[in-house]
Amino acid sequence: MNGTHALSPGTQLSMDTRQYESTMQMQDPFAFVGNVAHIEGADNVELVPGHVLRRATHEEIEIIKASLGVSQGGLLSPHFFPWEMRKESDGQFTELPEAEWEYFVISFKGSNEHIVTLEHVFCIAPIELKVAFTAVSWPPNAGRELPGRIYHQGRLFQMFNHPLGQPPERLVITPSDIEQVSTLFNAFNSHDTQLVSVQRITGQMLELEALPWASPSKFLGYFGILESLLTHKPHQDDRYDSITHQVKSKVALLDHRWSPCLDYSAFNGAKEDAVWTKMYAYRSALAHGDTPDFSSELGILGSPENAMELLKLAVKAIARQALTEPQLMVDLKRC
Repeated sequence: MNGTHALSPGTQLSMDTRQYESTMQMQDPFAFVGNVAHIEGADNVELVPGHVLRRATHEEIEIIKASLGVSQGGLLSPHFFPWEMRKESDGQFTELPEAEWEYFVISFKGSNEHIVTLEHVFCIAPIELKVAFTAVSWPPNAGRELPGRIYHQGRLFQMFNHPLGQPPERLVITPSDIEQVSTLFNAFNSHDTQLVSVQRITGQMLELEALPWASPSKFLGYFGILESLLTHKPHQDDRYDSITHQVKSKVALLDHRWSPCLDYSAFNGAKEDAVWTKMYAYRSALAHGDTPDFSSELGILGSPENAMELLKLAVKAIARQALTEPQLMVDLKRC
């Protein structure tokens, strides 16, 4: 697919010709990953064939800064690029030496088709890399013009919708993380979509990332995905077939199959069964327009943030399971 570029639903291609300060003409396309601190034990690593995660070059950094800076109609202050700073324990920022700046890109050649697939993979991987935009020469640019950039406007905005423009917490990438991404990428490309379409699920998850983290619609969206993966329409004459019972029992069954298990430490020792009962009660309150009460009825959950974190972890784990055991997921949905 050399010379062509893949666009996921909701993505946009920016073809403006704003100028940046470098005189470099971009040779190869790259995807800017906004939440990497460093790679453990290496300067660069191949995620999948032909796609290398590495520190950005000076020229690529200039493109990133020109693309995101407020002075160019972007998202961030021209005086505050968080990849050039470290947040200290007191909340203050200190400047990093240029050699330690935390701009990371995935470099590749030709089509961005695998970058689109990697974005789907990242959203269900245990460690979740965030692609801000992909810079492409489409058509080839010359001189000092910015290359075309492919991005999802909503996801890009939410990525930096934090105080002081701070992006998501930056991650240390380990060899285990790389192995998991590679395994998921291969499984994603080879799984039987006739049984379970994981691409449909990850597409929905990517769309939900365009919503604020605390959005009730985001919680309802993720809960809808969970129900679509695990549950069937309840039989009205069987009280053990309710959606609540199906979710509780099936999440518990799957939690014994994958590793690591879901983390319930935020719920102060409450049993998993009780937590999911309240998770569904929270979902119902939102769906029916009621005001959730975390001080009493939903006290086990502690906060909307705790509930959202558990729900997202569960959906990601279930989607990964669907890649490796699609027939199990079909059978589990029916029972």
